[in-house]
Amino acid sequence: MTKKWNSIIKIVILLIVLMMVVSLRSLYQRDSVNLEKARLVLKEIQKTCESEGIYPSEPQFREVLKMKAVNDPSEWFLFTSENRQKGSFQYPMNLPILWAPGKAKISEFIPMIYAFIVVNPCEKKKVTK
Repeated sequence: MTKKWNSIIKIVILLIVLMMVVSLRSLYQRDSVNLEKARLVLKEIQKTCESEGIYPSEPQFREVLKMKAVNDPSEWFLFTSENRQKGSFQYPMNLPILWAPGKAKISEFIPMIYAFIVVNPCEKKKVTK
């Protein structure tokens, strides 16, 4: 009887591990697409900053999302100050991908990543010598 239970437990554990691997793969694929789009959107935001001297307006930002064929644009945000001189760009992510621009935002209720945020994406990096 114990041999039978050991076999059942091993099979259950194997199935759980397999489901976790499939889930992580799916999340990684989704995040990879979002990361690719985020880099394109970020370049467009920076172009607007260079040409106009301010962050894009909400309609301009939504147009960029449409132009870059972003899936589920309701999860993408551009937060700007009233005069549009400062801003933050947020896009959906699920995994802590180290090469993604910005910092992970973690839910306060369940410790899960739900987005990455880039603070002041148009601010020039100061070069130190």
